[in-house]
Amino acid sequence: KGGKALYITATLDGAPAVDVLLIQKGVGDMMVSKYVATAGPTQITAPPLLDEQLQAGQVFKRYVKVPKGVYYLLVDHSPSIGRTAPPMVAGDDRAAKVDYVVQVGDAP
Repeated sequence: KGGKALYITATLDGAPAVDVLLIQKGVGDMMVSKYVATAGPTQITAPPLLDEQLQAGQVFKRYVKVPKGVYYLLVDHSPSIGRTAPPMVAGDDRAAKVDYVVQVGDAP
């Protein structure tokens, strides 16, 4: 049905920031295929529906109005996609731990 939104709530621990992107299924499927078939990072081939940073120690709450469909929530902790990147310091192996929930509801 129309008039729906995805409500995303997330928190981050262990890294200063990560990128949170919402992409359509077709774009996500192409990224997964390329990742599996070719070594190295891949790029997003279409603008994401959401492209924001999740900061450590803050609760991230967003909604995105979406048409009926299937979507990927992409959390990136690399210099390849988005604006954030893990620190490039020798011996710094902190992982990014992300807790999240995605809910479907009526659009505001």
